[in-house]
Parts: sequence; C-alpha cells; structure tokens
Amino acid sequence: MTKTLPGLGLIAAVVAVAFQIHNFQPAISPLALCVAFGFIIANFASWPAVAAAGTAFSSKKLMRIGVALLGAQVSVVSLQAIGVGRYHSDFGCGPHNLWNRRSFKTI
Repeated sequence: MTKTLPGLGLIAAVVAVAFQIHNFQPAISPLALCVAFGFIIANFASWPAVAAAGTAFSSKKLMRIGVALLGAQVSVVSLQAIGVGRYHSDFGCGPHNLWNRRSFKTI
C-alpha cells in the first residue's frame, strides 16, 4: 500500500486539475479530462519511477471503475431524458402483470 501512495498522490493532483478545469468549463467531464491527461502523459512524457505502482493501480482499477460509473451516469441521464416508461418490457398480459404501464412510471 505504501508503494502506491506517491503515484496515487500524483494522480490525485491530476484529478484536482481536471476538476478545476471542469469548474471553469462545466461542459467538459473531469473523467474525460483525466483520460486525456493520462493519454498525453503516457505518450509524450513519463511518470516518475517512484509513482509507477500508484499510476499502474489507478490506470487498471480506478479508471475502469470511473468509466463504468460514467457509462451508468450517461445511461440514467438518457433514460430520464427519453422517459423510462416508453422502453419497458411486458412479461405476460392482464391486470395482474407487475410490469404494465401503470406500475412503471416515467421519471
């Protein structure tokens, strides 16, 4: 755990910069900025050797979690925008059906 701290601190600094840019321009996602920063640093510069364990952990574990959460956010926002009730499934028919239109209201 202590080997990852310098890298996680460096990643936290990059994330802080991404959130400051997001505060200045809300249309830009902090996660997208972090991905762009990571791409730029990985291809045109290099992380310090002391930060290797933390940056590897961040790129493998934390980035995957962030991308999954971003995808979930987009899905929820999209479903709210179009109305969830339009895209539900009817399993069976009749008034006893739990998935009919009356029981699955739009958000």
